[in-house]
Amino acid sequence: RGLGDVYKRQTQLRSVLKSLPHLRRKYQEMTIKYIYIDDQPSSAASPYAKGIEQHHQQLTVCHQQPIEFSAQLRNLRQEEYSGLILDLRLDELKNSSGKVTEYRATALAQELRTRATEKRITDVPIALLSTNIKFKASFEKDDTSHDLFDAVYTKESVLEDGVRISQELVCLAKGYILINESKGTNRDFVLGLLNLKVDDFGFIDPRLGSEFEGERKRFPVHEYARFILRYLLNSSGPLISEKVLAARLGIDIESSNDWEKLRDKFFCQCQYDGIFNEAWPRWWMFKVEKTWQTLTDSNASLRGLDAHERVENLIKATKLKNLFSPAPIEQGYSTKFWTLCKGFQKPLDPIDGLLVSGRPPEPWQDKCYLSIKAALERVGRNEGLKVHPLERSRLSELKGK
Repeated sequence: RGLGDVYKRQTQLRSVLKSLPHLRRKYQEMTIKYIYIDDQPSSAASPYAKGIEQHHQQLTVCHQQPIEFSAQLRNLRQEEYSGLILDLRLDELKNSSGKVTEYRATALAQELRTRATEKRITDVPIALLSTNIKFKASFEKDDTSHDLFDAVYTKESVLEDGVRISQELVCLAKGYILINESKGTNRDFVLGLLNLKVDDFGFIDPRLGSEFEGERKRFPVHEYARFILRYLLNSSGPLISEKVLAARLGIDIESSNDWEKLRDKFFCQCQYDGIFNEAWPRWWMFKVEKTWQTLTDSNASLRGLDAHERVENLIKATKLKNLFSPAPIEQGYSTKFWTLCKGFQKPLDPIDGLLVSGRPPEPWQDKCYLSIKAALERVGRNEGLKVHPLERSRLSELKGK
């Protein structure tokens, strides 16, 4: 690119990055109100609302029963709220008026997304909250409806996972406000939301965010949010989770008492600090690799060392002695860990895994694997984990051994 293009990118990024701290301070203490629409009566639905909002002082969750479709849309347009939580089935029980509505969460969410795109209403995050049984009966079989929701939770998880759910809902609402009030439209705007600087662009796949390239009019807020959540924060690639970070550094989190010191002192500069970071802690992999090289003064790449060698290098460089490598899932498996087994959620070298069936990853995303052991034992089968069709002949051969 010419100097003019670089200057233009820098100017756009400065505009986005300059606004982020101000906007974050602005909504730091604001009340985040979610409307929770569920056809259950308040006596049955309120425990879920309370179970979520009690974990965050900024969060309020107000339950409502659904009403007739056009009236529901009219009411939502008139109310002030930061986000929506919808039960999947809104068409099963009578509301306070003695009527059963004839639509489901997917229909309501689709109409709201369309109206937000047309700028007839404010774009807000939409989360789905339903029972496992309802998800398995319909939602999981309908891939087209998955893009409508920013987050999906089961009612069964509220009791034990309410802290995480509340943090994510607040973070989603703040993120939507930040995107809505930031100036920008294209790919550089997206990279600015990630808090990436122009100097970092060379480490990012140029295809990442290419659909936002050009001088097109501004996209709806939910499209920016969906892209960042689905293609970056909820999958490994340029950004990785703490478990993947530990696996790639060769660390067993549970047995390594110095893990947090290593993470927070020596790899803190690698942590993602862009939009949604408060509820989705992630680390930039390209920064992890640069930090590794600087810290260990080693010519060997992380990928080429086994876990024991990685730990030895880290202990020598940091003087942190309580660092230990995890045992492989199965005796004889490689310890050049680079991913997690989707079934056991334990470190895995892809050489000992089978590709997982599902939506094809984007070029910048890592592939997902089941360890051979998990595949043979059908771990996660009831949760929808299946071996990719291209791997089934290999799996059959392994079963025959």
